[in-house]
Amino acid sequence: MSEDSLFATEEAILTEGEQSLAIPRDDQTLITAHSRLLKDYKKLLTQTKRLVRMNDRHQAELTHKTKELNLRNQFITKTFGRYMSDEIVAMLLESPEGLNLGGESKLVTVVMTDLRGFSSISSSHPPEAVVGMLNDYLKEMTNIIFKYAGTVNEFVGDGILILFGAPITRPDDAARAIACAIEMQLAMVNVNANNRQKGFPELEMGIGINTGKVIAGNVGSDMRMKYTVVGSSVNLAARVESYTVGGQILATDSTLANLPPHAVRLHGDFLVPFKGVSKPVRIHNIIGINAPYDVSLPQQTIVYQDLLHHLTFNFEVLDGKHSYGKIWSGHIICLAEKSAIVISSLELAVHDNLKINLHTPTDETEDAHLYAKVLQCVDNLVLKYEIHFTFLPEKVRIWLTQQKPHFDEHHNQNGAM
Repeated sequence: MSEDSLFATEEAILTEGEQSLAIPRDDQTLITAHSRLLKDYKKLLTQTKRLVRMNDRHQAELTHKTKELNLRNQFITKTFGRYMSDEIVAMLLESPEGLNLGGESKLVTVVMTDLRGFSSISSSHPPEAVVGMLNDYLKEMTNIIFKYAGTVNEFVGDGILILFGAPITRPDDAARAIACAIEMQLAMVNVNANNRQKGFPELEMGIGINTGKVIAGNVGSDMRMKYTVVGSSVNLAARVESYTVGGQILATDSTLANLPPHAVRLHGDFLVPFKGVSKPVRIHNIIGINAPYDVSLPQQTIVYQDLLHHLTFNFEVLDGKHSYGKIWSGHIICLAEKSAIVISSLELAVHDNLKINLHTPTDETEDAHLYAKVLQCVDNLVLKYEIHFTFLPEKVRIWLTQQKPHFDEHHNQNGAM
């Protein structure tokens, strides 16, 4: 509505009053009072018009700001909503600096996960099966991460980079990270039950955890932006994860230092001299966390069977995913479901990764290699080692099962070494 139409009545009263003053009258006192009243009315009308114009400007500004705020909130929800719990997104929406480019130093507990042998699984299954398998796994894991108010910073292939402490810092970040990791491992039972139902292979996951200072913030430009963290603490979590076997959780000293005393249950530790780190890093094998979470990994007894006939194999020692190029020989002398006792022609180090090719009487497993990690040296004099299979194709697993004796005399618990 225009200003003229809005104040039409008032303008008419003012005009009528001015016309009334123009009529000659004998009572000067009444004329003076009438004139003063008309002047005040005119002044009040002018002020009212000014206030209406100011209100219109403010209303337009408010509408513009509301539109900007809605767009900002939509952007935050779209950007972060798939990676963070609703609670964290709500906290970001309340923060006026939520979209600022740039970073800040934060103490963050970084959790890195990885599926064992998924690259080999991917190459031997149709793309739609691989994507379906991965999506089912990631959905299960993301639900748990959100339950513990973690941030899914990135899906790295079949791995997940998870943050506790960014963008929101809490005093129990390290504890929630460990509880989350344990529950993620426990959820692999459901993941694999679903895989078996769909005819997919079973999956195993390793988890590495490290706590340290990182630079966290929005990186990119006004057109394309991503919230991320950078720093050596992130890289160390990934390197710790590389030392895990399926079903295992390893965490650094720095993570345990951010927990209350006796908060977690451990099953051994070891030192690793990482490149670029001045001192060896102590890594702990996490098996549980106490109240208020009170969750634990199931402890299983490894049952080895002595083989009547040792199985000959060739192997390569890997540096990451690359081979050193030399081939060595060995013998499997005892077998369990996911591990073995072997005698090697090469002195091995604990945590060495091996690519193994079995010698079989048929060509059924000729193109199917398997991967393993050295868990411990059983007898250094004869180069006897315990290894854990990190990737075991189904047809190789079946063939190995057929090599085991089928009578109890050859069962030997916890070692058969």
